[in-house]
Amino acid sequence: MAMAVLRRSSGWSELVVARTLCSANDYGATLNLPQTDFPMRANAVTREPLIRQHTMANLYTEQRKRLRQSDGGGPAFILHDGPPFANGQAHIGHAVNKVLKDMVSRYRMLRGDSVSFIPGWDCHGLPIELLAGQAVRGKQFESALEASKAVRAEARTIAAGAIEGQRKAFQQWGILADWEHPYKTMDPQYESAQLSLFAEMHAQGLVVQGFKPVFWSPSSRSALAEAELEYHDHVSQSVYVKFSLMAGPVLEAQLDRLGASGASALSWTTTPWTLPANRALAINPRLKYVLAEVSSASDGGGDRQWIVCAESLLPAVLEKCGLTAGVVEAVTAAALVESQYAPLSTAPRAAEGDAHQRPIVDADYVTEDSGTGIVHTAPAHGVDDFRTCERHGVALGPMLVDTAGRFTADAGDFNGLNVLTEGNQAVITQLDQDGTLLHHEPYEHRYPYDWRTRKPVILRATEQWFVDLAPVTEDAVAALDNVQMIPESGRARLTNMVGSRTDWCISRQRAWGVPIPVFYNVDSGKALMTEETMRHVIALVGEHGSDCWWNMTTAELLPPSLRDSSEQYRRGVDTMDVWFDSGSSWHAVVQAREGVNAVADVCLEGSDQHRGWFQSSLLTSVVSHRAPVAPYRAVITHGFVVDANGRKMSKSLKNGVDPRVVIEGGKNQNQQPPYGTDLLRTWVASSTYTNDIGIGPEILKLTFEQLRRIRNTGRFLLGNLHDFDETRDAVPYADMAELDRFLLHAIADTVREVEEAYDNHMFTKAYGAVNTLVNQYLNGFFFEVAKDRLYLEDASDLSRRSAQTVMHHALEVLTRIVAPFAVHLAEELHGFRRGVDPSKETAPSVVLEGWPVVPSTWSDPALAHQWEDLRSLRRLVFRAIEEAKLADVVKSASEAEVCLIIPSTIADALTTACVSPDGAPSLMYSLDDIFLCAAVRVDTNSAETPADDGSHLFSESRFRGHGPVQVRVTKTAQSKCPRCWRHICEPETTLCPRCTSVLQKRE
Repeated sequence: MAMAVLRRSSGWSELVVARTLCSANDYGATLNLPQTDFPMRANAVTREPLIRQHTMANLYTEQRKRLRQSDGGGPAFILHDGPPFANGQAHIGHAVNKVLKDMVSRYRMLRGDSVSFIPGWDCHGLPIELLAGQAVRGKQFESALEASKAVRAEARTIAAGAIEGQRKAFQQWGILADWEHPYKTMDPQYESAQLSLFAEMHAQGLVVQGFKPVFWSPSSRSALAEAELEYHDHVSQSVYVKFSLMAGPVLEAQLDRLGASGASALSWTTTPWTLPANRALAINPRLKYVLAEVSSASDGGGDRQWIVCAESLLPAVLEKCGLTAGVVEAVTAAALVESQYAPLSTAPRAAEGDAHQRPIVDADYVTEDSGTGIVHTAPAHGVDDFRTCERHGVALGPMLVDTAGRFTADAGDFNGLNVLTEGNQAVITQLDQDGTLLHHEPYEHRYPYDWRTRKPVILRATEQWFVDLAPVTEDAVAALDNVQMIPESGRARLTNMVGSRTDWCISRQRAWGVPIPVFYNVDSGKALMTEETMRHVIALVGEHGSDCWWNMTTAELLPPSLRDSSEQYRRGVDTMDVWFDSGSSWHAVVQAREGVNAVADVCLEGSDQHRGWFQSSLLTSVVSHRAPVAPYRAVITHGFVVDANGRKMSKSLKNGVDPRVVIEGGKNQNQQPPYGTDLLRTWVASSTYTNDIGIGPEILKLTFEQLRRIRNTGRFLLGNLHDFDETRDAVPYADMAELDRFLLHAIADTVREVEEAYDNHMFTKAYGAVNTLVNQYLNGFFFEVAKDRLYLEDASDLSRRSAQTVMHHALEVLTRIVAPFAVHLAEELHGFRRGVDPSKETAPSVVLEGWPVVPSTWSDPALAHQWEDLRSLRRLVFRAIEEAKLADVVKSASEAEVCLIIPSTIADALTTACVSPDGAPSLMYSLDDIFLCAAVRVDTNSAETPADDGSHLFSESRFRGHGPVQVRVTKTAQSKCPRCWRHICEPETTLCPRCTSVLQKRE
C-alpha cells in the first residue's frame, strides 16, 4: 500500500511516497492514495526514441493538413530555416539553433497554425572543398578542369554524408520538419532558381565586372566578401616612413628661405608590405600642415632634418619617434599638392614610361585621429586608395602580390616572400638600410581574418564580378522598417551593415560552387553574358545540376545560336559567393514551395548572420522585387554557446560539450549522465538566448533537477486523477471555495504570461512562468493544502472533487505549456491522462490538441491579492514554527498550535477565505490545513503573554502594508490521529472527528 506523506525539504514541498505494509488494523487501505503507472524516472535514453516514434512520426504531416489559406494562398505560418553548412557533425550550437526554431514551430502548431518548416543545408563553400581537396591530393589530372571535377565529386559525397549525420541528430532532438523533402543548395532545382535571381540582377545592370581591391584570403586563395570576414586581435608592424619630397615652387621657396636642402613627407602605416606598391601620397586640404626641423633626442641635436606632417599630430610624432623640434613653420596644402616625391627604394624598378616621381593628391578620408596626416597610397591594396588614384588618374602599377599572398617577380628582391610574414620584415629591413625608416614598433589592433580558415586576409586588386549595391541600399534599409527584430539592437546592426555597402564581390576562385555563367572570348578576353546565354545555362543546370558547367563542352553550354562559334569562347572558372547561394533560399524554397507571394514569418539564426544570411537574403529580395520588400517579417538572433565561465568553446581548453553526450551520456556516466533530449531542450529554453549561452555540468544538473520537478508534478497530478472523469466529476467554478478559485486564477495567469512570452519569442520568460506555477503554486502550496482532501475524504466528496477539478485543469495546462520544450514529457503526460503509454503504442500528439483556453471568470485579481497576503502570512507562520522547533517548543509543525495576532484587515480576509460560497464555514479546508499545523486561532489583541508559558513568539514589524504581525506557537495537547496523522484527537478517542465521519459513511 502506498501512502503519500507530505514532507518539507530544501525550502520547497515534496510529496514523498512511503511504501508501507498494511496490517489488518492499518488505516492505509481507507485512504485515496495516488495511482498511476507513469514512471517516476524518465529513462530517457530508452523511452524518448519510442515516444517520438509513437507520437511524432507523422506529426509534421498531420499538422500540415490543417492548412489555412491566406490572401497569398500560402500556409498560416512559415518558419524559414537558414541552412547550416553540410560539414561536420551536429554540435551544441546547432542544438541551440534547431531547438529554438522547434519551440517556435510547436507553439504555433499548438495555436492551430499550419506550420511550414523545411530544413535546409548550405552545401557549397570552402570548408567542404578543403576536405575534398585533401581526399584527391596526390592524384594526377590531365587538366585543371579534370581536377575540379574530381574535387566536386568528392565534395558532393562529403556534403551528402554530413547532411545525413546532421539530419539524424536533429531528429533525435525532436525537431519537427519536412524531413522527407529538405532543401539542399546543391540540388539542381535550387541552383537553377539561384541562377535565375542572378539573371534578374544582371538584367537590371547591377552585375558588373571590375578590377579593384577586394578582401583576399591567401589561405583559401579566393576573394571574400565583407560577410566572410571576422575580426581578431592582431599584431602588425607599424612604421613611420620618410618620402623624399620633390618640392614645387612654393615649398621650394620656403625651403630656400629656411636654408633647408630638402624635406621629407612623413607617413605612418601598419602594412609595410604595401609600400613597394605605393603610387601616391594623400593629404586633406582641410588639415593644417607644418614643416618642422627635427633631430634625434638621443644625439644632442645632431643630424638635423626637415619633415612635413599635420600640425596637430606633430607632438605625438616627436614623442613616438624620439625627436626634438627646432623651427616649425606652417606649410599650405596647396604647396604640398603641387609638389611630388621620389619613389622609395622598395619600389620595383621603373618600367618603361613609368614616372620617376609620384604625386601628392587630396583625399577627404585623411584624418588627424592618428598617424601623420599624410597617407601612403597603394591603389592595388586599398579601396580608398584605389578610388583616389582613379579620380586623379594615377596608374595602378604592376601587381606585386600573387594569389598565395607572396611577392611576385616584379617585386624584385622580395620575390616569393609571404607579405604578412617574412616579406613584411624584409621591407622594413630595406627601409632601415636606406635611411627612410624613422621608427617602427608592434601595433595591436583588430584585423580581418578569413572566417573559415581563421587566417588573416589582405586587400588585393583582382578582376572580379560585383553586384552594384548603390541603387539598392536605400530600399534595403527601408525594407527593414517593417521587420520585427529580436533583440531590437539587431536593427541598428543590420541597418548599418546594409546601408554602408556599395558593392558585393560575388565571384570566388573555387571549384565547389554554383558557376558564374560567363564565357570569355579567347582572343580579347571580353566577357559574354547575355539573357540568352544565361537562360540556356539555367535550363541545363535545372536538368543536370551545376556539374554540367564542368562536365559539358563549351559548345553544349552555349545556346544554339552560338554553337558554331564555340571555339572562340572559353567558360569562366569562378563560382558564386556562398552567401549568394543561401541568400537565394527565400526564392528557391519559400516562394517555390509555398507560393510566389509567400514571405517567411520568422527567420532565426545566430547573431553572426547579420553580416551573412540575413543581409544577403534582404539584398537579393529587394533587387528581385525592385522595391523595399524584405523576405522575412521577423528576424530573431541568438548568441553563441560558452562554458560555465563564459569562455568560448575550444579544443585547447577541452570545454566543448557534445549534445549527443548530453542525451546519451559519456563513457563515465557518473560524471556525464544520460540526461535525454528533453534536458537538452529545457536547457535551451531556460537560457537567455539573445546573449551568449552558458553550459557546463552544474548548469545541466540544475536544469535536470527542475525538469525532474516538472515531471514529478505531472506524475502527482496524474496519480490523483486516476478516478476523476472531468465530464462526470468536475465541480462548477461557482461551487468551489476560494482556495480552489485562487489556484484557477494562478493557472489562468500562468497561461496568459506563458502565451505572451511565446508570442514574443521570450522562451526564458515562459520557462520561468512554468517553474513558478510548478514550484510556488502547485508543489509549494496547493498540493500541501489539498492533500488531506485528496487522501482523507470520501472518493466522491465535493471537497475532493473540487481539488481534483483544479488538478485536472493544472495537468491539461501544464502538459501544453511545456510542450514546446519538454516534448517527450508533454507527450507522456498527455498519453497517460488518456490511458495510453506512448512509449508502447501509438498515441495522439498533444500538439494537435491546441493551446489551453481558460474561462475569463478564472481571472480574479482581487481574490489573488487577498490570497497572496495569506500565502505571505503562511511563510511567516512557517518561520515561526521553525524557530519554535529550534527552541524545543515543538518537534514538528503537525503538533504546533498557532495564534495569529494580526491587524483586523488581515483577520477579515482570513475569515472570508475560509468560508464556502454560501457564507458557511468551508468544508473543504481550514486555516490549520493552510498552515499545516494542529490548530490556528486568530486574535487582533496584541496583549503581551508571559515568556515562561512554554510558547514561542515571532514578530514582524510590518507585514505587506497592514501593520505588525505576531505569531505565537505552542505545543498542542491533542493526540495524533492514526489515519490522518494530524494532532487533532482528544486523548481518549482513537480517530479525529473527520476521519470518524468518513469511515462511518462507508459502513
